[in-house]
Amino acid sequence: MHNGLCKSLKQVVHFYNTRNLTTVPGEVIDFTLPDPYANLKGKPLWDKPEILSPLTLTNPTGAKPLAAGEERSANINPNINGYGEVGNLGLTEQEEIDLVNFMSTLTDGYSLPSS
Repeated sequence: MHNGLCKSLKQVVHFYNTRNLTTVPGEVIDFTLPDPYANLKGKPLWDKPEILSPLTLTNPTGAKPLAAGEERSANINPNINGYGEVGNLGLTEQEEIDLVNFMSTLTDGYSLPSS
């Protein structure tokens, strides 16, 4: 990625699936808070971002899509698009693998010639 943290497509997909999670199941780091790391019960799975910006988030709660006919609760942030956020996509390990396999089909096979 931009800073060289991830060395493979698999690592990139896993990063975007788990960036906002901690070692405590269900705990999500909310980057819309002034100090998103305050009061966490678990240890973040990834190091802090170089730049903390709530502008990179579309759904800080990580809410799942609504079921057919289901209405959103009044206590939920109205800016939510209804999907898991980048950093908390909720993908299973198999779904991560499937996504990597799909994206791998999009390559043209080009690689730099060895010198």
